[in-house]
Amino acid sequence: QALGLELEARFPGRGLANFKVPSRASLEGDGVDASALLAPYVHMWLPFKRSTRELFRKYRREHTGESSQQGALEEGENACAHDQTASWSFFTSVARIKLIFDFMERPKAEGGAGVEIDRLLHEGLAAYPLHDQSGRRHLETVWLKNLPGWWHQPFAEMRTYLGERVTLYFAFMQFMRFWLLGLGVFGAGVEVLILVLEATDSAFIGLFAVVVAGWSLIFTKAWRRREAELALQAGMSDFEREEDVRLKYKLTHCLRRSAVTGIPEYGRQPASEMQFRRVVSLLITSLAIVAVLAVNAGLYVAKILMEKSSIDFFRLNYQNIFSVVLSVGIALINQAGAAVAAILAEYENHRTQTDFEDSLIYKIFFIQFISSYGSLAYTAFLAQSVEGGCGSIDCFSELRQLVAIVLLERLIRTIVLDNILPTYMAKRRFLNETKGVDASKMSKAETEYILDPFDVQSEIINRFMNQVILFGFVVLFVPAFPMAPLLGALSIVIEVREFGYTLLFRMQRNNPRGVQDIGSFEGCFKMVAYSAVASNSALIFFSMHHDFAASLPGGNTGVVCFFFGCQALIFLFVRLALASFSDVTAPVSTQLERLEFVRENLRGIERHPNLGS
Repeated sequence: QALGLELEARFPGRGLANFKVPSRASLEGDGVDASALLAPYVHMWLPFKRSTRELFRKYRREHTGESSQQGALEEGENACAHDQTASWSFFTSVARIKLIFDFMERPKAEGGAGVEIDRLLHEGLAAYPLHDQSGRRHLETVWLKNLPGWWHQPFAEMRTYLGERVTLYFAFMQFMRFWLLGLGVFGAGVEVLILVLEATDSAFIGLFAVVVAGWSLIFTKAWRRREAELALQAGMSDFEREEDVRLKYKLTHCLRRSAVTGIPEYGRQPASEMQFRRVVSLLITSLAIVAVLAVNAGLYVAKILMEKSSIDFFRLNYQNIFSVVLSVGIALINQAGAAVAAILAEYENHRTQTDFEDSLIYKIFFIQFISSYGSLAYTAFLAQSVEGGCGSIDCFSELRQLVAIVLLERLIRTIVLDNILPTYMAKRRFLNETKGVDASKMSKAETEYILDPFDVQSEIINRFMNQVILFGFVVLFVPAFPMAPLLGALSIVIEVREFGYTLLFRMQRNNPRGVQDIGSFEGCFKMVAYSAVASNSALIFFSMHHDFAASLPGGNTGVVCFFFGCQALIFLFVRLALASFSDVTAPVSTQLERLEFVRENLRGIERHPNLGS
């Protein structure tokens, strides 16, 4: 109210009241949390001009009775300490961290310090925000130690400590867990029927496969709607980052005066050089995929040798041994593939971070797609015709065993990588760094320097890719193991808790980043969903029922027609079901229009600062 009166006094007739900002009461009828939807209007009042800062200082002095010198001193101290408990502070802890990094990196000509932090980090120096003890303990209480916090995570409070990008990842996991649980209940019922009927080719499995194929397509559409709502609540709906040039690009290009603007900028990479780098990268990526297929083939050769081995242990347990080795091999190959993809993306030398991440994500996706599902697809569709069977059990049962072991291995790996290993490494590094030193005399910055740094880019990309691969294990071969959605949901529940503790206590505080959506990962989820339609249809008509050719008119031709017809019906049904649903809900769309209306009025004031005076 004080801010509105001040603006009204400075700009008669153009104050907040005339901007028609929707009140809390008027928002209640929209069916969306009013306090959350007011967030964009709060973010809108973050113009960091001197006049605006003076206005807030004046408001503080009038309402707290502090002197201007005292307020400036405390503001500086708290900006460095990132203390969230300062009730008078206009900015959240995350906003202050962003401001500090922005002031440090902004060119001197624009009032900044002109410090190239990326270059300093490349040279071995460290730059990281400090943890706020009260803030993370509060977040632990309302989030990780609170059972309802596992189910409905406190995103607003998470954003004020972790930033928008990390919070969006947790929001996606909550969304995916909710959808997997619903599907998992259905799958558990099908699993019970399989055990009761003692048949893996029941009609219920075929029905479940069709349901999952349609579910995967609807999932991607539903996430886009949820994503738009989350972006609005975080004030990120029109987040357009004016991207800086990547450090690697700066190191290989010189500053030149732009022929268009006359402003010095880093020169563009010649088209011929860019195409050459991309062709080389594509060839190496293709070779990596061939190598992955060769490794998978080698594992199956080893399986055949164990089956015919003269050693009883291998001959009697070859299927279990193969399943365990395959699941571990998939994890190792995926790690190696991610490393290769990172090297190739760096070699392409993209100018902006977005271009670099898009290239990296799709390279990792294609390599891990082949490594994760290639062996399962071989067991499901080719082993019967190539090997004449899968040993002592049918191939569909072996596929069931493989999927189950891979998902269980992911559960164990989540606990090890997010709990046991980080805890051990943190303690070991602390003991090594403080050997012969009185740790009690170390400053907070020195103590947290010992913690492992958190690379937001690589960590979030790898974790989102893990969710893509998990999504594939759940939907691509679900007829073989209907319990897969339930195990996937359990895996997400465990990861939320363990990764949350890692972020708050086992690593340095992450540098908060703004983000609007999940970016290229949406395309990855869509490709997996489209593949699921084909995969489940193939499992129904080619793997589950080997007598289809004899029972359908037309023999093998009839089976192929039914295979493509099933896919067409799934796509048609999903398209009709989603025809009346837009990517953005009506309340969110209305609120975005309101936000744009207010911003247009603000731009008018900025263009005409003396209006009404």
